[in-house]
Amino acid sequence: MEELSEELILVSHNQFSARRCQKILDAVKADGDTTRGYQPEQDEITRGLVHDIRHYVAQLEVIDRGIADFLPRFKCMLNIISGVSDTTVAKLLLDIGDIK
Repeated sequence: MEELSEELILVSHNQFSARRCQKILDAVKADGDTTRGYQPEQDEITRGLVHDIRHYVAQLEVIDRGIADFLPRFKCMLNIISGVSDTTVAKLLLDIGDIK
């Protein structure tokens, strides 16, 4: 349960509690055998998709760090506006250029 709890809390931005994770596990246990036809194939596809998602999340983190390192060169203050992220500022700068 701890492993599920850690994973769900992380990806849900702390929206899942340990109690909710236990409810999920209890529901799965009460459901009994949920194996369906072609289960091994479905499991393999799911593992592949999870692998791909983790790869893309890691790539996005690299890009976000690159943007954060790059933006100070422009001395642009748009990202101090609530709701305007570094990524949004970078997109604006790409579209309209460095305005001074």
